Amino acid sequence: MRLTTLVPLLCLLLASHGASGDVPTDDRDWSLREDSRGIRVYTRSLEHSPFDAFRAVTELDAPMDQLMAVMGQPESCLRWVHTCIEARAVGDGDFHDRYAYSVNQMPWPVHNRDYVVRIRTSGDADGITITMDAQQDIHPRQDGLVRITHSHSVYHITPLGDEGTRLEWFQHTEPGGAVPGWLVNRMTTDLPYRSLRNLQEEVRDPRYADYRIEYDDGGRIAGLIREKAGPD
Repeated sequence: MRLTTLVPLLCLLLASHGASGDVPTDDRDWSLREDSRGIRVYTRSLEHSPFDAFRAVTELDAPMDQLMAVMGQPESCLRWVHTCIEARAVGDGDFHDRYAYSVNQMPWPVHNRDYVVRIRTSGDADGITITMDAQQDIHPRQDGLVRITHSHSVYHITPLGDEGTRLEWFQHTEPGGAVPGWLVNRMTTDLPYRSLRNLQEEVRDPRYADYRIEYDDGGRIAGLIREKAGPD
C-alpha cells in the first residue's frame, strides 16, 4: 500500500499576519532555552518581527522510514504535536508538493487558530528536507477561528545509521489577531519541546514499523510504501 499523504508536523506554532522572509537555518545567533531529555530548543530574534524564531533538535530511536511514516499520517498530529486538535490533507497535490489544513488550540481567552500549508518534500537516503509555507485561499475560512496567513518552517531529517534519526526543526511564527508577544514567545520554546517529547514515543509505535521510503532511479525520495499490513 502506497502512502502518498505527507502531512508532517501540521499543527505546530501559529503562523502569522505580517511575517516576512524565511526562517533562518544557519548556526548563528541562536540562544539555548531548553536542554533536557535529549531535546535542545533554541530561539533567535529577527529584525523584521517582534516574535522569535525557534530551532529544535533531537535524535530519535527509530529509522528514518518510521519517522517519515509518522509525518505522513495526518491523524498522528493529534497524538504527538502539542496543541494540535485537527489536521487533514486538502486540495490537490502529490507526495512532493501538497497542501494540508490544521487547527491549533490556544489558551483561553485567545481564539484558536487554523491555517493551510503547502508542504514540499525532497531529498535522498542521506537526508530529507521538508518545508511548510502558509497559504491563504486553499481552504474556506471557519467561523470562530483566526486564519493564519504567513508561516515558514523547515525540517531537516538525517539518518543516524540504520536505527536512528536526527530531526532539526526550524520555524518562525507570528499570530494573526491580537495575541500578546509574551504568550507567543513562551510557546516558541514550550511547543517544540513538548511535541518532540511526544514524538520520541510516537515514532516507536508498531503501527509505523512496516513503512519504507521509496526512492526513484536517481536515488531521490519518491514516496512511502507499506510492506505488509500492520496494526492501525
